Amino acid sequence: MKGRPLTLEEFREGKVAGAVFTRLSKKEFGKKRYGLEPGVWVSGKRAMEVGAVDELSRANEPAFRVREGNALYINESLRKLLSSGSGDVVLALDLPGAVMRTAHLGGSAFLLLGMLALMRHMGKGQAVGAPVSQTKRLHALDSLRGVAAMCVFLFHASGVMFPGSWFTLGKVNTEYAVPAVAKWIMTPPFSLVLNGELMVHIFWVLSGFVLARPLLKKASFDLVAKATAKRYFRLLPLPFITTVASFFLYTSGGFFTGHFNDLSRFDSGMFTIGMVPMTFTSMLWEAVFLGRGFNAPLWTVQLELVGSLALFGLIACTLSMARRELVWGAVLAVMMFVWPQKFMVDFLAGLFIAAHSLRRPDFRLGGGVALLVLAMVVAIGSIHMSRDLSGTWFAWYPSLGVWPLHIAATLAVGLALYSQAAITLLSWRPLVWLGERSFALYVVHALTLHTVGQGVAVVFMKMGLAPVAASTLGLGFCVMATFWISDLLTRWVDWPSVNFSNRVGNWLMTAQVKTESAAEDVVKEGLVPSKELQGEMPCSR
Repeated sequence: MKGRPLTLEEFREGKVAGAVFTRLSKKEFGKKRYGLEPGVWVSGKRAMEVGAVDELSRANEPAFRVREGNALYINESLRKLLSSGSGDVVLALDLPGAVMRTAHLGGSAFLLLGMLALMRHMGKGQAVGAPVSQTKRLHALDSLRGVAAMCVFLFHASGVMFPGSWFTLGKVNTEYAVPAVAKWIMTPPFSLVLNGELMVHIFWVLSGFVLARPLLKKASFDLVAKATAKRYFRLLPLPFITTVASFFLYTSGGFFTGHFNDLSRFDSGMFTIGMVPMTFTSMLWEAVFLGRGFNAPLWTVQLELVGSLALFGLIACTLSMARRELVWGAVLAVMMFVWPQKFMVDFLAGLFIAAHSLRRPDFRLGGGVALLVLAMVVAIGSIHMSRDLSGTWFAWYPSLGVWPLHIAATLAVGLALYSQAAITLLSWRPLVWLGERSFALYVVHALTLHTVGQGVAVVFMKMGLAPVAASTLGLGFCVMATFWISDLLTRWVDWPSVNFSNRVGNWLMTAQVKTESAAEDVVKEGLVPSKELQGEMPCSR
């Protein structure tokens, strides 16, 4: 490989744990030289390039990262190779990488345009500005989901746009003392707003309720089968688009985290690039299977799919049981004590609420009880966010520390469903608007934080503004951009995806109906006795 050898003497320690760095000559290896970026080769083979400098400490093989064109970071494995001299480590302009990046950009653009075209086709005939079956949805629960999504956004923004020690327990940034306003925000009851973990539990309880209620109401096995068939296709489009977009932005240099950290010294982490190979194949795998490698918040969407399918299976098995709540309770106990699965506990809580709402549709909480429930939700959520519970009695059992969040999430959904005051408040049109766009807001906010938020902050810091002030302005621009992009994605992708999933579900169910009709025709013609056929197909109905 044509280039110059690297030596350990030119590297020095930096702030990044598990990595050393050097400043390269921009004249020789800067971004503007032939439009190429530098790369590292070990014995003729290109070393792994990670998505962010912070990821170097987790790479077991030789790895590097180029930040802002001329800051070269290498991990401990590559450092040992330089120290021992056992490998030929060369720095060279990355022509193969440039060709590959061009191909990646073209492929990513093709996938993005293809999915958008598919959703545009699926959205034909659908009323503009209104989702499918809007009249059947409960506005208060929509609004609650929107508020929860916004809280997750603010929770991530607090760690991306400001020093982590301000809003994260246990992390220290010695360059920036914690200001009074940050201490105030992290004090109960205000810290509830940044409890992203509680908000995720609320998502899952809401999903359990919304998915279970129509199935329990109609008690139809065919309806359960259709819901199962279309669930993946309902969740797929938005995560697919944001994963591909994240890969496109990474490949084209659209994320500003490195430059933002260089100027602010906030040591901000990345929510868009995980520890996965930065390849087109890896991106496609993550996009199809709802992975989090290129968009970290998607970890909840993957569990949403698993929880939904498990919920459908439980409903199908108990649909005709007279005392099915006992079976649900047994499964809940297993999930909480024997085989802790925190997301399934929330789905089951939503299932119980759905059954109760059908049994007592006119049930309402009194004003005093509603205030007590609200106080419990605020107390649990804010204390959990602002206090380290690892050394308390919650730590004696692995899943015990999550129980308060299960309780708070269940109470929050029950409050939005049964309290007239909460229903009135959550039916406020701006909150309903936010709730309708909550899914798009949730899956896209990590991308806008690292592009719009940090990008605007970099511009203001270069103009001489202080890092904290620049980040605050950047966050303001990011909120506006996120709302706008979420609205576009909701109209262009999320609402049409309902039609998309319905069509796929209908197609799969139609194939089943045709198979059963053919079997019945065979019986009518007398070719096969009906009793024998029924014996061979015990699960056909």
